[in-house]
Amino acid sequence: MRSSPTTSVSSARSASFSTSSSGSIATGDFNTTTLAWHDINVREYDDSVVTIGTQSQQASYKGSPSNGDFRITHVFVRDGNSWKIASMQLSLTGPPPALTQQEDPPS
Repeated sequence: MRSSPTTSVSSARSASFSTSSSGSIATGDFNTTTLAWHDINVREYDDSVVTIGTQSQQASYKGSPSNGDFRITHVFVRDGNSWKIASMQLSLTGPPPALTQQEDPPS
């Protein structure tokens, strides 16, 4: 079997991601403190791989919690000797988290 982007993930059926020295993966207004994949199903098709699993995260958006479990699908494609993500889709597996209303600062 050729090496795929999910070889180690499919055998373990889970994956975790490291965080930065500040303890989070942050981009703009979205801040992720933990991110893990589990219950991953892998399908390999020549130069493409599709993974379907669950992503669990602890995160916030503009200071409001955005924690939860999501159904996640990745499509990877081979580009020479490397793999690239061609598509990714997430769906919340439970009810949406309650949004908190941020108060406007006093004038």
